Amino acid sequence: LTFPFEAVNLRSVEVKIVRIYEKNILQFLQVNNMNGSSEVKRVGRPVFHQDVPLSGTAADLSEWHRYSLDLADLIKTEPGAIYQVELQFRRSQSTYYCEGQTQTMDELTGTGGNWDESDPEVDDSYWDGAEDYYYYEDYNWQDREDPCTDSYYTYKRNYQEIRQNILASDLGLMAKRGSEGDLWVFATDLLTTNPQSGVEVTAYNYQQQELATGTTDGEGRIQLPLESNPYLLVAAQGTQRGYLKLDNRSSLSVSNFDVSGTRVQDGLKGMIYGERGVWRPGDTLFLSFILEDQLNRLPDNHPVVFELSNPMGQVVNRQVETEGLNGFYRFTTMTESGAPTGTYTAKVRVGGATFTKYLPIETVKPNRLKINLDFGVESLNAEDASYGGNLKVTWLTGVTAGGLRARFKVTLKQSKTTFPRYSDFTFDDPTKSFEAEEREIFDGQLDGNGEATISGTFSREPDAPGKLMAYFRGQVFEEGGDFSIDQFAIPYYPFTTFVGVKMPAGDAARGMLLTDTTHTVQFRTVSAEGEPSGNRNLDIEIYKLSWRWWWDNSANSANYMSGSSSSRIASGSTRTNANGEGTWNFKIEYPSWGRYVIVATDRESGHRTGKVFYADWPGWAG
Repeated sequence: LTFPFEAVNLRSVEVKIVRIYEKNILQFLQVNNMNGSSEVKRVGRPVFHQDVPLSGTAADLSEWHRYSLDLADLIKTEPGAIYQVELQFRRSQSTYYCEGQTQTMDELTGTGGNWDESDPEVDDSYWDGAEDYYYYEDYNWQDREDPCTDSYYTYKRNYQEIRQNILASDLGLMAKRGSEGDLWVFATDLLTTNPQSGVEVTAYNYQQQELATGTTDGEGRIQLPLESNPYLLVAAQGTQRGYLKLDNRSSLSVSNFDVSGTRVQDGLKGMIYGERGVWRPGDTLFLSFILEDQLNRLPDNHPVVFELSNPMGQVVNRQVETEGLNGFYRFTTMTESGAPTGTYTAKVRVGGATFTKYLPIETVKPNRLKINLDFGVESLNAEDASYGGNLKVTWLTGVTAGGLRARFKVTLKQSKTTFPRYSDFTFDDPTKSFEAEEREIFDGQLDGNGEATISGTFSREPDAPGKLMAYFRGQVFEEGGDFSIDQFAIPYYPFTTFVGVKMPAGDAARGMLLTDTTHTVQFRTVSAEGEPSGNRNLDIEIYKLSWRWWWDNSANSANYMSGSSSSRIASGSTRTNANGEGTWNFKIEYPSWGRYVIVATDRESGHRTGKVFYADWPGWAG
């Protein structure tokens, strides 16, 4: 077991090693991840505490050098145990030159020296934590970063010790769980990545009770049937052990991947569809249900139950079908002519799964004209702010509606900017809000074929917080004065390149960031099509926002960016690489705390994004 580390201006380091016993690892992982250090006294004991010299391995100790500790030379390792290695240093171990140095930390704490596991006094002192969390009378917080003061070494020992947990194992574990509840576990060799057969895998719940166990096959795979949520996997092969936490917080993020889709219910897929999108009271509804049962879980002639509920939740029709054609089931129903209007709910229940579709039933005067406006593209963008759409109008019977008058208006509205590959990045500017007036873009006659061209140009919208939606609302008038209406929407990207921001995770309770800690912000620059756009220059600013009192229910941060509501506390710049990826570091200095907003602007395209976050002192973290 090798423990590498780097050091500067030190002639030796104080090494502490705690063994977390194999039988106690399940208890340890209840409150820790694999590298955690909470409640270690409940599950482990110290096995080594000694100064290890560093001089002689490097000529110039004032430069950073890499060292390594071989734990096999220091302790007798136990297979399956976790070893927590902690490095600290005292002032007497420092080679940093300070003028006028008089009293050292060792004069206050003792020399430390070597430690013997059989010495109960040293053992009790270590576990009581009296030395680790005691501040001396001359401790000064302002001097915590000055290596020529004792406060520096007290601070480093209490808050910034170097600690790492080590497990000697070549077993790699990966687990996936689907909606059916079964857990698929894959065991591999970390050195060769080859699958490992014959690995005994056991799943435990949070209370350390065994849920299921099995042995991997020739492909290093095992399927564990589970009836409740697992918390931990333990793998054993000979003397080697592997551990994998399965709680939600430990699962790997899939936010950088497109994992959307229909959720499979009990191995069944289904969809309800109708012959149109809206009905009137008294109409007959011809509905169909498609069922897919690839696992053949349902027996022949299994009942498929259909229910139609009105807007008050009352069931107005119920049917049961046991025979379908290749998974297709037909349900024909109708409403009374005086039935209430609104959104009806169609539900199909089969094999424990429920499928739902909402059906609008309204008293409306239907269109007699079919209006189609085709732009030939899926979106409009700033590279070509002009637009042109082909308008074609026919009667619902299919006859050409030539010579009629048509009128179209367009409105730009704010929309959330998202790109599938970057779903966990924010591409909208919270400091801006966008409103635009509706304007008329066409008022004229259709030609003899019922066609016309609707064209125009969007003005540059530098105040847009991100993507906009262009809504085209049209009316086509019959000769008698009646008219049919329709609306079309198409995304409009007012910038050639968009910048997205992703803040660090923060604490578990509120996502709060800590003061006096360096945080790394991630940025992505993409084109309007969502493809990476590299080598972009970004200007970054952080503003302190005034507090929102309880009576302020506004969700818009735009008014907090002017006047006395905000003050800029940091600024900088960065440049994304060829893949459109960039980072920037910042720190909120104590004693400042509260709400902040970070904004990043693409110098060339002008797009700006931002994210509001909260930062507070470490003692307030959840």
